[in-house]
Amino acid sequence: MIINELYGSLEIEKLCLGCVLTDPHDWTEKLLTSCQVEHFDNYLSKQIYNIIKECYSRGILVDNKILIDKIESNVELNVFALECCKKVGLVTIRFNDYIKILIENKIKRDIRNIGLIAQNIDINDIKSSIKLLTDKIQKLQPAEKIDKMAELTNIVEEYNGLKKRGDEMNSSFPAFDKLVNGFKRGRLYVLGGFPGTGKTGLALFIAQHIAFHNNRKVLFFSLEMSSFDIFGRLASLLVGIPSTHIQQPWLMTPEDLTKMTKVCGFLYKTNFCLYDGEWTVPTIITKIREEKPDMVIIDHLQYLPVKSNEREKTHEAINTAVKTLRDLAKKESFCLFILSQMSKGGMSSEPDFKNSAGIREQADLGMVIKVPDRKKKSIFEKPYGYLQLNIIKNRHGKMGFIPLILNPDTLHYSEYAEFGANEI
Repeated sequence: MIINELYGSLEIEKLCLGCVLTDPHDWTEKLLTSCQVEHFDNYLSKQIYNIIKECYSRGILVDNKILIDKIESNVELNVFALECCKKVGLVTIRFNDYIKILIENKIKRDIRNIGLIAQNIDINDIKSSIKLLTDKIQKLQPAEKIDKMAELTNIVEEYNGLKKRGDEMNSSFPAFDKLVNGFKRGRLYVLGGFPGTGKTGLALFIAQHIAFHNNRKVLFFSLEMSSFDIFGRLASLLVGIPSTHIQQPWLMTPEDLTKMTKVCGFLYKTNFCLYDGEWTVPTIITKIREEKPDMVIIDHLQYLPVKSNEREKTHEAINTAVKTLRDLAKKESFCLFILSQMSKGGMSSEPDFKNSAGIREQADLGMVIKVPDRKKKSIFEKPYGYLQLNIIKNRHGKMGFIPLILNPDTLHYSEYAEFGANEI
């Protein structure tokens, strides 16, 4: 490879680390998933790699400024970090090529070590020497057949695990579950809708059903509404306190306050975990790895803070963030449920998820809440609170729509029994 001819082993290590320190948002996860500290030969490279890895485990992406602040007292490491960043400034970033060469260099070092072991075989203990050589060589052998067998074994074990735990995560809407087969681990579900159409309410209704009735652990990240507001909705939903009393506390009766106390005690004992405030992708990932949930709900996508640069627009940064979370859902085996606002679309285009053109392609299931215009004749055809949950994409099944009814007093959703799920 031309790059390998131009740069030596140390230069490649500097290029790999320099790319990450210059653009940690794009390259940190790639570095940590592709390489281990053993892939680096230089002791300074190993120190920087370990700092990047340790910070990432705590949800921090390390750039050059953060690194220099951490190693201020270590002049040698400080100078080395600056050299890494300067290397990137002199060439076009070809990070994937650098990683490939870094791994190849590790293999070459291992081969050289095997040669040294062979040259220094202990004649008095041939058996042990040959065993040592065999073990070293086997680690370098391509293990395609072993990997394929391991992959098949993992699939069988996964199905056995699903059978044992049931894996039931139904929505409480039979027609919906029949159409899309419920919520599955490792998949991305996106619920879209215009402001005020009930995205949060529907997601919260599904979340509480999965947490309380299916006995599954649910993490609900409310990036738009406070936990106080979400808790109020849950109180209305679980014990029937009128939503008007929740929004205007002075209307609460002593009976309402007693019910609120019961809700507090109930939620404390459940697997429903509510988080509000500002959460970034790294901090969400850290919390997911700590809690090991069955489902993660993010409300909503447009409030997720992402960093874009000159080479990456906002919608591309959002797509990258969702892809990172989706990959984690597959790896950690949880269901990822993301809410999104909708764009209005132009004269020749349909509404789509706002600022995130690639999310529809990434989603396993795309849903949109459609509320009928109350000014039209449909007001006489459908009851008050009627809405449709349209399935606009289903990678693993059929598309269609499910008619729902929302009770505005208790924020309770139910299927409109007069109609079933309509397949398209």
